[in-house]
Amino acid sequence: MQIGVHPLRAIVLTGLTPSVLKWLESLDGTRELERVLREAVLAGLDETRARSLLDQLAAQGALHDASAGPGCLREIALAERDRMKPDLDALDLGSTAPDGMYILFERRRRSRVRVYGAGRIGAQVVAQLAAAGVGNIRVLDPGQAKPADISPGGLTWAEVGMSREAGAVAVARRLISGGLPPVDPDEFDQATLTGASPPPTPGIRPPRPATPPARTSTPPARTGTPPARTGTPPARTGTPPAQPPRQVTGGQPPRPGTGGQPPRPAASARPTRSAAEARPYKRTAGGQPPRTAVNPRAPRSGADEQPARSGAEAQPYRWAAEGRSYRPTVNVQTGGTYLGDRSDRPDLVILAPVAPFDRVLVNELLELNIPHLLVAAFEGHGTVGPLVLPGRTACLHCIDLTHRDHDPHWGLVTALLGGYPPGEIACDAALSSAVAGTVVGHALAFLDGREPVVTNGTMEVTPEWRWRRRSWKRHPQCRCMRNNPCSLTMDMAPDHD
Repeated sequence: MQIGVHPLRAIVLTGLTPSVLKWLESLDGTRELERVLREAVLAGLDETRARSLLDQLAAQGALHDASAGPGCLREIALAERDRMKPDLDALDLGSTAPDGMYILFERRRRSRVRVYGAGRIGAQVVAQLAAAGVGNIRVLDPGQAKPADISPGGLTWAEVGMSREAGAVAVARRLISGGLPPVDPDEFDQATLTGASPPPTPGIRPPRPATPPARTSTPPARTGTPPARTGTPPARTGTPPAQPPRQVTGGQPPRPGTGGQPPRPAASARPTRSAAEARPYKRTAGGQPPRTAVNPRAPRSGADEQPARSGAEAQPYRWAAEGRSYRPTVNVQTGGTYLGDRSDRPDLVILAPVAPFDRVLVNELLELNIPHLLVAAFEGHGTVGPLVLPGRTACLHCIDLTHRDHDPHWGLVTALLGGYPPGEIACDAALSSAVAGTVVGHALAFLDGREPVVTNGTMEVTPEWRWRRRSWKRHPQCRCMRNNPCSLTMDMAPDHD
């Protein structure tokens, strides 16, 4: 019996009798442990061996505890749970505890991440973190979004002209909105959580009720009748004299019944309309045009108007068709408070510079003991890392000092550039997507409690698409091991007063 498919994850059980194999296949989570052990005895497996087998399956992550509650998944709408099913399955495989998936997901929802930079890489990082269920994300990049910032999975043409941070937030909110128009999480209140109608969103009208309200009054009946015509028009006597046919120029033959007259010029002709165009609404008995069904999920303003879809496409979930709303799974917002006031301390800061990187922020992160992860892509090369754990691992200043040891002019080069990394230079779509997915994977590993491989190291990709890991050590001349880079410790000899 084999459980799993991948060679590095599959579990193979050998030497099983048909009765024991049938007992294992019957583990569907509908019976208590005592009953399962009694059935194992009936299958020819004593209780001690049955418990040992179950413990081994649980240790390999192949056994789930069906009695474990869904936890915070209970607060997520059905559409969002369906969207996140692959992510939840991956979390389940990443934990060997029977209820580990729920614990890891709750940990992600409590996590706080800041992303500095929302260009080709940073916008994708924000969207992927939101899709993975990271609970609180702050995006900081006041620069204006340009067409060069558009990338698959990141900013789109709809965000061009906005600030990059606002565009990245808009992309993430569309992804986690459950098929409804994105709404700012701050606009929701307790009534929204109970299924009440959400507050009106600018530019979007609330859906009309399924059935129009019944009319309480009827129009008054007409009591009078129009007077009958008493006269008749006089009959025409005689026939008009026949006119000789006119010579038609222009290559068009005369129409029959027109006396050989040529057609009127196009300037004086009025275009004829079909019945549907001439009367867009068919009047009903009550004198009002019939109401047409409106797709509640389609935009209804100006240029964004889209053709109506069928009922199966427009209403995949009942709650969306009823106009209900819910608090978004992820709180994605622009900007943030000053890190020094410690009011909104993030668990991780991701640095994705679009322009030359200023190290002033790095000094603040080191002083405040905040973990941070660097990602950059320029001139066909991509770099993810290092993940800096202040006081424990090599920092970005250690890397600068190492570069200086190998290149005496390194300081002059970075000064001329205005910072290092220099920003997103020659960063194509494939490179930006590759490094964005890589940095999100390492960030999620850190948030889930695992130690990424980019601690004291970086993952680098070359233009030939070869990945390599490069190790870094703490530089002996760097003060990154101290909480305060300017602090000094003085010792006095014991034989002095």
